[in-house]
Amino acid sequence: MEPRYWLISEDDVFVIQVQRDYLAFNWRRRGSAQEYVRYDTIRKNFVELLNTVQSALSARGGQLLVERAE
Repeated sequence: MEPRYWLISEDDVFVIQVQRDYLAFNWRRRGSAQEYVRYDTIRKNFVELLNTVQSALSARGGQLLVERAE
């Protein structure tokens, strides 16, 4: 079984899931008063994450091979 890592923000709202062939950025509702996080915010955060991952891999001679985006 391949390892799966979940990185959770300090406020427990945002979640990054990392697997060998999968990278996801999402949010989860915590408490009834929490405001819904809109797509534009999620997309902006995901693009920043993706750029960070690509830069880190490139600095080590690696490369991210994107097969699919959802």
